[in-house]
Amino acid sequence: MHRLGQRPAEQLHTTPTRQRWLHRDGRDAEQAARDNHPYHHWQFRRSVREGYFVKLITVEAAFAAADLETAISLFTAQAETVRNMAGCTHYALYRKPSEDGIAILQHWDTIEAFNAYRQGDTFAQLGAGLKPLMVAPPVTTIAEVDSV
Repeated sequence: MHRLGQRPAEQLHTTPTRQRWLHRDGRDAEQAARDNHPYHHWQFRRSVREGYFVKLITVEAAFAAADLETAISLFTAQAETVRNMAGCTHYALYRKPSEDGIAILQHWDTIEAFNAYRQGDTFAQLGAGLKPLMVAPPVTTIAEVDSV
């Protein structure tokens, strides 16, 4: 049995209208996972097998089409720093096919580790660059997941 908070597993990479999110290399998120893409991270699967809950965070943000590439470059510039933070086991960026939004999928060992990231300089710098570009407030979903 799995615990997924607000959305069923098959909807994790979709908007409420069930649009598909694309990985930054152009493949949809589901295909990337099926292909065992590097962003389908082994540490997430390992942590679930070891019997503790993983915090799954999705952030959906909307931008004007003209600002989307700037937003992606801001996320990409700090992504490796976030991936190397204590407690982060997965951090991937997806593009909305309509070219007006992105989604970030993150896995954290604990909510405390995620909160430490949100209170740190990396997150503050990212927010300072992204907030002026957003056309609506981001939507964040935090779920606790366990193995099936």
